[in-house]
Amino acid sequence: ESKFGFESISTSDVLRQKIRELKLEPNRENMNKYGVKFRKLYGPGFLVSEALKKAEKKRILITGLRSPAEVDILHQAGGKLIEVFSDIDTRWQRLYERGRAGDFANFEEFKELEKRESFNSNPNFPSTKEVAEKSDYLINNDSSLDELRNRTDEIIIGLLDK
Repeated sequence: ESKFGFESISTSDVLRQKIRELKLEPNRENMNKYGVKFRKLYGPGFLVSEALKKAEKKRILITGLRSPAEVDILHQAGGKLIEVFSDIDTRWQRLYERGRAGDFANFEEFKELEKRESFNSNPNFPSTKEVAEKSDYLINNDSSLDELRNRTDEIIIGLLDK
């Protein structure tokens, strides 16, 4: 829970739970495979719909939106999208520092995945550039964690005052 009383739900956590229900390991391969499969079966906004159903509070924070249809469902529910972005070198360095770079063989493989997920005309596949284009707010996260928190707080306070 955040300092503003938001319940936090990750679409990745929703997907991991669904994969575990199938008695499978929620590794990168299965996350990609079943993310697409569930979107094909239940609609491209499935993970956000499931996150909304799972929410127990009125104020929720959903992270990990990957498709434009997920943004549409968020907006239909009255939500706002805050797109937090940083350059690819910064993202790679942060993955490495968190011990998550091991998900990839090397930086080139990471860049290839980023490229594949940046745009896709098939609504069941990630299209992060289209998600960013539909965002209500943009935050450049190439600086410090404190700066990110300050900028996020400004946006949330502005939304809560409306």
